[in-house]
Amino acid sequence: MMNGLDLDNSLKRLSHSRPREASLATERRVLQAFRVAHKNPRRVWVYCSAAAACLVLAFTWAMQHRARPSAPIPVASGINSYVTPPGFIALPYAQSDVPMEDAVIVRMQLQSSELGAMGLPASPTRSNKRFNAELLIGQDGMARAVRLIE
Repeated sequence: MMNGLDLDNSLKRLSHSRPREASLATERRVLQAFRVAHKNPRRVWVYCSAAAACLVLAFTWAMQHRARPSAPIPVASGINSYVTPPGFIALPYAQSDVPMEDAVIVRMQLQSSELGAMGLPASPTRSNKRFNAELLIGQDGMARAVRLIE
Protein backbone atom coordinates (compact mmCIF):
# COMPACT_ATOMS: atom_id res chain seq x y z
CA MET A 1 0.00 0.00 0.00
CA MET A 2 2.96 2.24 0.57
CA ASN A 3 3.97 2.11 -3.09
CA GLY A 4 0.51 3.32 -4.11
CA LEU A 5 0.73 6.33 -1.80
CA ASP A 6 4.24 7.18 -3.01
CA LEU A 7 3.08 7.04 -6.61
CA ASP A 8 0.08 9.22 -5.85
CA ASN A 9 2.24 11.82 -4.07
CA SER A 10 4.74 11.81 -6.95
CA LEU A 11 2.03 12.41 -9.49
CA LYS A 12 0.59 15.30 -7.46
CA ARG A 13 4.00 16.96 -7.22
CA LEU A 14 4.53 16.49 -10.97
CA SER A 15 1.17 18.07 -11.77
CA HIS A 16 1.99 21.15 -9.69
CA SER A 17 5.40 21.62 -11.27
CA ARG A 18 4.21 21.53 -14.95
CA PRO A 19 1.89 23.95 -16.71
CA ARG A 20 -1.77 22.84 -16.90
CA GLU A 21 -2.41 23.82 -20.55
CA ALA A 22 -0.46 23.11 -23.68
CA SER A 23 1.06 25.98 -25.60
CA LEU A 24 -0.58 27.23 -28.81
CA ALA A 25 2.15 25.67 -30.92
CA THR A 26 1.60 22.28 -29.29
CA GLU A 27 -2.17 22.56 -29.75
CA ARG A 28 -1.71 23.38 -33.46
CA ARG A 29 0.65 20.44 -33.97
CA VAL A 30 -1.75 18.03 -32.26
CA LEU A 31 -4.72 19.31 -34.31
CA GLN A 32 -2.71 19.06 -37.54
CA ALA A 33 -1.64 15.51 -36.70
CA PHE A 34 -5.27 14.61 -35.93
CA ARG A 35 -6.50 16.04 -39.22
CA VAL A 36 -3.83 14.18 -41.18
CA ALA A 37 -4.56 10.92 -39.37
CA HIS A 38 -8.33 11.22 -39.83
CA LYS A 39 -8.36 12.52 -43.38
CA ASN A 40 -10.21 9.73 -45.15
CA PRO A 41 -9.43 9.50 -48.87
CA ARG A 42 -11.55 6.35 -49.03
CA ARG A 43 -14.67 8.47 -48.47
CA VAL A 44 -14.04 10.29 -51.75
CA TRP A 45 -13.62 6.95 -53.53
CA VAL A 46 -16.84 5.66 -51.99
CA TYR A 47 -18.80 8.70 -53.20
CA CYS A 48 -17.25 8.56 -56.67
CA SER A 49 -17.90 4.82 -56.93
CA ALA A 50 -21.52 5.25 -55.84
CA ALA A 51 -22.06 8.04 -58.38
CA ALA A 52 -20.49 5.95 -61.16
CA ALA A 53 -22.67 2.95 -60.24
CA CYS A 54 -25.79 5.14 -60.34
CA LEU A 55 -24.83 6.45 -63.76
CA VAL A 56 -24.21 2.94 -65.09
CA LEU A 57 -27.55 1.72 -63.72
CA ALA A 58 -29.42 4.70 -65.16
CA PHE A 59 -27.79 4.26 -68.56
CA THR A 60 -28.55 0.51 -68.58
CA TRP A 61 -32.18 1.10 -67.56
CA ALA A 62 -32.59 3.78 -70.21
CA MET A 63 -31.16 1.52 -72.90
CA GLN A 64 -33.48 -1.34 -71.95
CA HIS A 65 -36.61 0.77 -71.59
CA ARG A 66 -36.19 3.16 -74.45
CA ALA A 67 -39.11 3.40 -76.83
CA ARG A 68 -38.65 0.83 -79.53
CA PRO A 69 -40.22 2.10 -82.72
CA SER A 70 -42.87 -0.24 -84.01
CA ALA A 71 -43.06 -1.08 -87.66
CA PRO A 72 -44.67 1.89 -89.39
CA ILE A 73 -47.82 1.32 -91.37
CA PRO A 74 -46.96 1.92 -95.01
CA VAL A 75 -48.09 5.27 -96.32
CA ALA A 76 -49.80 5.44 -99.66
CA SER A 77 -49.17 8.21 -102.13
CA GLY A 78 -50.76 11.49 -101.19
CA ILE A 79 -50.79 13.65 -98.10
CA ASN A 80 -52.72 12.41 -95.04
CA SER A 81 -53.53 9.01 -96.55
CA TYR A 82 -52.35 5.66 -95.27
CA VAL A 83 -52.90 2.02 -96.05
CA THR A 84 -55.45 0.37 -93.81
CA PRO A 85 -54.19 -2.93 -92.39
CA PRO A 86 -55.99 -6.06 -93.62
CA GLY A 87 -59.40 -6.62 -92.04
CA PHE A 88 -59.75 -3.06 -90.76
CA ILE A 89 -62.31 -0.60 -92.07
CA ALA A 90 -61.00 2.95 -92.28
CA LEU A 91 -63.08 5.44 -90.31
CA PRO A 92 -64.32 8.45 -92.29
CA TYR A 93 -62.87 11.02 -89.87
CA ALA A 94 -59.59 9.14 -89.49
CA GLN A 95 -57.56 11.43 -91.78
CA SER A 96 -55.02 13.32 -89.71
CA ASP A 97 -51.88 15.37 -90.24
CA VAL A 98 -50.10 13.05 -87.82
CA PRO A 99 -48.47 10.10 -89.63
CA MET A 100 -49.27 6.53 -88.58
CA GLU A 101 -45.96 5.55 -87.03
CA ASP A 102 -46.82 4.19 -83.59
CA ALA A 103 -50.21 2.54 -83.92
CA VAL A 104 -51.91 0.67 -81.10
CA ILE A 105 -54.70 -1.88 -81.40
CA VAL A 106 -57.30 -1.78 -78.61
CA ARG A 107 -59.97 -4.46 -78.10
CA MET A 108 -63.35 -3.35 -76.83
CA GLN A 109 -67.05 -3.97 -77.04
CA LEU A 110 -69.18 -1.58 -79.07
CA GLN A 111 -72.93 -1.25 -79.40
CA SER A 112 -74.59 -1.04 -82.76
CA SER A 113 -75.39 2.63 -82.18
CA GLU A 114 -71.69 3.35 -81.53
CA LEU A 115 -70.82 1.82 -84.88
CA GLY A 116 -73.19 4.30 -86.48
CA ALA A 117 -71.48 7.16 -84.67
CA MET A 118 -68.20 6.02 -86.21
CA GLY A 119 -69.65 6.30 -89.67
CA LEU A 120 -70.14 2.59 -90.20
CA PRO A 121 -73.46 1.06 -91.25
CA ALA A 122 -75.45 -0.01 -88.20
CA SER A 123 -78.77 -1.75 -87.82
CA PRO A 124 -81.23 0.48 -85.88
CA THR A 125 -83.29 -2.54 -84.83
CA ARG A 126 -80.37 -4.14 -82.99
CA SER A 127 -79.11 -1.09 -81.08
CA ASN A 128 -78.61 -3.01 -77.83
CA LYS A 129 -76.47 -5.74 -79.35
CA ARG A 130 -72.78 -5.57 -78.46
CA PHE A 131 -69.98 -6.35 -80.91
CA ASN A 132 -66.38 -7.23 -80.13
CA ALA A 133 -64.16 -4.89 -82.07
CA GLU A 134 -60.54 -3.82 -82.42
CA LEU A 135 -59.75 -0.15 -82.87
CA LEU A 136 -56.56 1.01 -84.56
CA ILE A 137 -55.44 4.07 -82.58
CA GLY A 138 -52.85 6.42 -84.05
CA GLN A 139 -50.10 8.12 -82.06
CA ASP A 140 -52.30 11.22 -81.85
CA GLY A 141 -54.94 9.24 -79.90
CA MET A 142 -57.46 9.24 -82.77
CA ALA A 143 -59.19 6.02 -83.83
CA ARG A 144 -58.17 5.46 -87.44
CA ALA A 145 -59.83 2.12 -88.29
CA VAL A 146 -62.06 -0.56 -86.80
CA ARG A 147 -62.22 -4.33 -87.24
CA LEU A 148 -65.23 -6.31 -86.07
CA ILE A 149 -64.47 -9.62 -84.38
CA GLU A 150 -66.97 -12.44 -84.21
